[in-house]
Amino acid sequence: MRRISLFIFLIIFFYISSAYAFISVTDLIENAKENDLKEVAIKGEVIGDIFHKGDFVWINVSDGVNAIGIWVPEKSVAELSHPGDYSHKGDFVQITGRFNRACIEHMGETDIHLDNFCVLKKGESVSHPVDNIKLKTTIGVFLLAVILLGVELFLRKRAKENESEG
Repeated sequence: MRRISLFIFLIIFFYISSAYAFISVTDLIENAKENDLKEVAIKGEVIGDIFHKGDFVWINVSDGVNAIGIWVPEKSVAELSHPGDYSHKGDFVQITGRFNRACIEHMGETDIHLDNFCVLKKGESVSHPVDNIKLKTTIGVFLLAVILLGVELFLRKRAKENESEG
């Protein structure tokens, strides 16, 4: 019974989501007047913090060039695992909802009010290995700066001693 319910849900979800042509966030913003109050579909990475407000949350979705805020019922984001940040690649999601060029409910913010949400790919941790050449160069420059500072202090002390003798 559970498998049948899941199967029916997936069919309905893909039917609804295929009814929309996906638009990039950049195109959505550049053509905001034409898209205002229309149902839109976007795909992108969830980035930044998730802000909770009552039974809803704000998430930001980036298409790699621009990002837009999405107003989402809190229960809908339960399956999110990683918003993107320096240490994580965020979940890649598919969003359908109503685009608002200047949302009355959110003090004129440009946003999308969620209708459907699907995580297409879970996020993951990202490693940032240190480049050995950069590390060695940094250490070398630091040591050079310390040596030059020592020489400068030595020369000042010597000049002061010569002034007091002469």
